[in-house]
Amino acid sequence: MKLEEQIAMLQIIGGKLKRKKLKSPKGLNTRPTSSRLRETVFDICQQEIERARFLDLFSGSGSMGIEALSRGAGSAVFVDHDRGSIRCIQENIQELGLADCARAVIGDVIKLLPKLGTFDVIYVDPPYFEKNRDFSHSAEVLKAIDQSDLLAHGGMLFIEDSRSWEPDSGSLKTLRLKSSRKVGRSMLHQFER
Repeated sequence: MKLEEQIAMLQIIGGKLKRKKLKSPKGLNTRPTSSRLRETVFDICQQEIERARFLDLFSGSGSMGIEALSRGAGSAVFVDHDRGSIRCIQENIQELGLADCARAVIGDVIKLLPKLGTFDVIYVDPPYFEKNRDFSHSAEVLKAIDQSDLLAHGGMLFIEDSRSWEPDSGSLKTLRLKSSRKVGRSMLHQFER
């Protein structure tokens, strides 16, 4: 099956690219962030997004990072392990004229974290499954970000996960859990440094 046959369409919900369409790989490998959750995140960080360095981890379609650029972020980096997702993100970046301020990186998120730089806003949306919670990408990424300089001082970190995952905020050294809220079938956890 060709990539064109495997894609679904999403839409930017705010900013200069509002109503522009985004490609998103179909299938079980990606779960696009709902427009409701995207709106919630950007309502929270609207004052910080202007010229921000935005990191979209487990990017899928890249909708969060592209939404950030549409709303005034200065740059966005997208990281995903899936070639189809990265190809789709690159097509979206090109079609929307964002190549000068966006970069898509393929690879293992945890291994790439030390090489990415520092960001003002980070969005993490790892694969999650309600039934098997023996391993949490969210917990692993949260620990790695807490122990690194990936998030700038005063920066904001958002983690989307299932309602069954709860962050161990007591073990954090440099991050502080600011809020946890239900949004649709997901939980959105907000951290600050």
